[in-house]
Amino acid sequence: MPKIMTQKNKPNTVLVIIAMAAEAAPCIEALGLKPEEDVFDRRLPMKAYCGHRGGIRLMLATNGIDPRFGVDQVATQPAAVSAYAAIQRFDPDMVINAGTAGGFKRAGLEIGETVISRDSLKFHDRRIPLAGFDAYGIGSYPCADMVQMAEALGLKTKGISTGNSLDMTPTDLEMIEKNHAAIKEMEAAAVAWVAWTMEKPFMALKTISDFLDSPEKSEKQFSRNLVQAAKNLSCQLTRVLDYLDSLGKS
Repeated sequence: MPKIMTQKNKPNTVLVIIAMAAEAAPCIEALGLKPEEDVFDRRLPMKAYCGHRGGIRLMLATNGIDPRFGVDQVATQPAAVSAYAAIQRFDPDMVINAGTAGGFKRAGLEIGETVISRDSLKFHDRRIPLAGFDAYGIGSYPCADMVQMAEALGLKTKGISTGNSLDMTPTDLEMIEKNHAAIKEMEAAAVAWVAWTMEKPFMALKTISDFLDSPEKSEKQFSRNLVQAAKNLSCQLTRVLDYLDSLGKS
């Protein structure tokens, strides 16, 4: 099991995994990161950017553009590959999966609001009704206890559930509710699995781009709100890194 990071631990190196270029661009600019070559196998389209934030050495990895379909490599498979390759190369003290997500308005969330993961990261679309495999399908991979940080930054902590579709079926909704999640997205549990396997503390940072309990389709909300959500994400990621950098200082 990975060590659960507490508020007393300052990470010297932090790896940030972001799926889409549009989500990552404001973060890269705000943090002054520069492209880093030869992080990933040349056959993979993933991209890496490196720099420092205070006393933290920082790498931000994006999943890149799919060479066949010409779109961002969203969802769990590329996220897991990005996380594994970047952890192997960078050996971070902490892994953060940052990005946009859908949330429930009934849970008190707002469009553009950024939240921090709580408890464990779970899947809602890996339904395997066989003894032992059912729990494996859900996953329940641990995240670092960042409640004190969330309180200090004025951010909420919420349960997060991961699946490979932007829309949500009635069965997905049932599983998300069973997972006690207020947020639905497409990468966090996959990155959390890799971090757990490789014994790295993990947290997710997600900005709400669409309401799951709205009559309007998620894709329309997402397209309309992506730019502002990404800007808000970059602001809160910077605040999180500054908080982490301050840990242990008198």
